[in-house]
Amino acid sequence: MSITLRMIWRTQEDSHVCPQCKALEGYIWTLEAGEPYPKQLIHPIYGPVYDTRPAAEGSLIKEDHGHICRCTLVHQFDVSKIFARPQHTHGNTETCEEIAP
Repeated sequence: MSITLRMIWRTQEDSHVCPQCKALEGYIWTLEAGEPYPKQLIHPIYGPVYDTRPAAEGSLIKEDHGHICRCTLVHQFDVSKIFARPQHTHGNTETCEEIAP
């Protein structure tokens, strides 16, 4: 039984998005249950790109011409492993019905 957290980089998908953020669109960082939440999200090519600490401003990417990065992280929790039950097949073909009181 475990929960998986996925953090997905999302841009505003418009003409103001910088090339680096455009390249990061859809990139996913994954944490399994028990892994500590990182202080920074690090991309294998671009290095640290997002500061997750509450006092931080989020994106560490500094765009040209004084633009402020508008990118966000989408958090998705996969709880399918918690609710997944093994499927059992039975040779019994009888139907059980609940009887109302």
